Amino acid sequence: MIPTRASLICALFATACGSSVTVAPLDAATTDIVTSDTVTIDGSAPDVAAPDVAAPSACARWAVSDQVVVVSDPAERVRYLLDAVATPDGALVAWRELAPNGQDDQVRVRRVNDDGTLHPWSAPGRGSRRQVVSLTRMGDLQFSMVWDAARDGVALLTNAPADRGACHFTRFLGDDSQSWQLVDLSTIEGFPLAGCGSLARTLTGWSLLAAEVRATWGDQLVFLTEDGRIAGTPTRLPMTQSPSIDPMTRTAVAGGFVATWSERDPMPPRTGLELHARRFDPSGAPLGDDVLLDRANTTYFLPRVLDTREGLLAAWYANGIVFRPLRADASPSGGAVRVDGVLAAFGVHAEVRGADTLAVTSTAVSDASMSQFFFLVADGRGALRGAPMRVLPDRPLMFANGLRVVPTRRGALIVFGQGERVLAVPVDCVP
Repeated sequence: MIPTRASLICALFATACGSSVTVAPLDAATTDIVTSDTVTIDGSAPDVAAPDVAAPSACARWAVSDQVVVVSDPAERVRYLLDAVATPDGALVAWRELAPNGQDDQVRVRRVNDDGTLHPWSAPGRGSRRQVVSLTRMGDLQFSMVWDAARDGVALLTNAPADRGACHFTRFLGDDSQSWQLVDLSTIEGFPLAGCGSLARTLTGWSLLAAEVRATWGDQLVFLTEDGRIAGTPTRLPMTQSPSIDPMTRTAVAGGFVATWSERDPMPPRTGLELHARRFDPSGAPLGDDVLLDRANTTYFLPRVLDTREGLLAAWYANGIVFRPLRADASPSGGAVRVDGVLAAFGVHAEVRGADTLAVTSTAVSDASMSQFFFLVADGRGALRGAPMRVLPDRPLMFANGLRVVPTRRGALIVFGQGERVLAVPVDCVP
């Protein structure tokens, strides 16, 4: 899920302190909905999982570099990091560039090496690789991006500049070819749809999640051909018990995906929120029940479900970083692991590298205009491998507007937006 404009510019108001890890048992509400540990996976048309591009070796320790690499060129305009995804030899980074003097904003992409330096794929002169789509200045943006390893390229979805219910499908390939396609979601089954997030690869093309725009609520899985045209009839996902607070998000796992969303607590006074998850096959058929992962009086940011060597692992933020191991049907298989010390964390992003779960988060320091980043390594069950590590501990940074960790052959790359630049910090795996 892409943060809203308000979440991109908000400030933090707490200070980080020493970190610790506690294990919270399953609460009664969650225990009631835990189901069988067995699930049947339909492998006839699986989502295409990303290859293990990092070719990881075991790490005796991790070393966070004190080097900061500039990914985007300095200029007098603000840049918001949108996403960063792994490639076979580094990462692909996307950001939003706010244009001055009432001009259109731009979404741009750039491919970098393991150390954050510019990759030949994004060499100067290939401007089409950097400018994706123009947007109304400070207009709403929904965005998703998938690295297409088979074609040495990238596919992206962005909402159209002014048309509700439409997305731009954009594809750049390694042979320098490029294509665009308007995906008009307003013509499907008479109910307008909106949403351009959660793009995923399938065997025959692509799929995305779109929300119904009407008095009731619901989400549909829309299928696209290889070139981004609507294909066949969308699948309506089972209705949630109440309207979701934010758009439903999903994470691709072997044999399908896990969708996550938050709802209002159904019990009076309904001031809290519930975090839900459900597993589906690639066609949108459920492979488990609606599962309650957590209940808290706070907002959830960037829930993710990771496919680790030890099973599924959910990671989210709720007044701190939370990991929770899941069964194959996405029901909890153990207590929540909470990192209590980083209480000022604003969101958390996590990825898998071999046997390790990598996570990165940021906290506010000083007058909340500065940030301190933390890099964490856990196992496939969410147990930390050592204490969280400070990134650039001697240099508090201006408030970050986005934060990602990308697994690489070298170890990892921490990418973040900061004012006029998008920056990266390499992390080394020491065998």
